[in-house]
Amino acid sequence: MKRLVTNVRELAKHGPMKPQAERGLSESEVDALGSSSSSAAGSSSRPGADPLGNRVGQPPSAQLQGTLNECAAAADESVSNAHAKLRRPLVASRISECLQNLKGAVMMAYPGGLPEWDPVRQGLEDEEDLSGTEESKWVLDPASAVLWFAGKPLERDQRMDKYTGKNEKVTLKARIEPKGGQAPQREPAVDEETRRAMMALHRKRELEQKALEEADRDSYLHSEWANPKGFKQAAMGIGNIRAFPGQR
Repeated sequence: MKRLVTNVRELAKHGPMKPQAERGLSESEVDALGSSSSSAAGSSSRPGADPLGNRVGQPPSAQLQGTLNECAAAADESVSNAHAKLRRPLVASRISECLQNLKGAVMMAYPGGLPEWDPVRQGLEDEEDLSGTEESKWVLDPASAVLWFAGKPLERDQRMDKYTGKNEKVTLKARIEPKGGQAPQREPAVDEETRRAMMALHRKRELEQKALEEADRDSYLHSEWANPKGFKQAAMGIGNIRAFPGQR
């Protein structure tokens, strides 16, 4: 869903995807190929043009762009990690509804349909070919995927309370991995934001400690015994003189 949402937002900004052979090419390079889609590439400075050169640069109208973005935002929210923090389960019917809304918005924006190589069309038709891509690592077969908890794979025919007990107020963290894979790495004890805050506090304390050590190391300079002229001043009866009036 996250991948589809990203592609829909790119579709709203820059239009359909170019054929594989034309992606990343400038308008002049596309023209040199003599491709029938070269007229759709547009100028890189034209509004809606894709700076990466992956899309044709012909977005839909502003109203339809808004519809696509609204549906994309709703779909993104339906699978947001915020649900876990709020202890709300993902609802399959809500996700299916968002997918149907995305499909309807795309049909309104492009009544003639998207090209067969466009990732939005492939995502909505569930025909994506992710072989050899980084995204393929996140696509798992629901029939064989394995749920890991506490460093152990869980049996599909067992209830979770067999492993966790019946305490309803406990928070569990589990990972889904492909069948036959190794145990996933343990997550750090603190998240990245907390770790940075702890490092900043540690650095601050180090600087404060260093400043205190330097102040303590130089404090003897204010002692009478460290004054190289102390004996002479004492003999002349002019000891304990300070530079400011009223001080001894």
